[in-house]
Amino acid sequence: MMRLIRNHFLFRWTLRLDELLRTLQEAEGAISLLQNKENRHWVAYRRAGHSWLKLDSLADRPQEYPEARLFESFTKYPTYAVLLQE
Repeated sequence: MMRLIRNHFLFRWTLRLDELLRTLQEAEGAISLLQNKENRHWVAYRRAGHSWLKLDSLADRPQEYPEARLFESFTKYPTYAVLLQE
């Protein structure tokens, strides 16, 4: 029984460092995104309905981040998708 419970909460994911995201459509299947800010700082984004939460260790708390702003940041910083494995 404990094994069943433990396995229920485990999932496998893949970070695609070989493919930069350039459009919101490329982020469609992602559960989260990682963004490299000038090789000094990493920021994560987690999907929250139709927008995203920006998780930044330099901020006080997560910030809601609309998709339009997320797309703008793709052009400034390398962004990578985190995908669930099936």
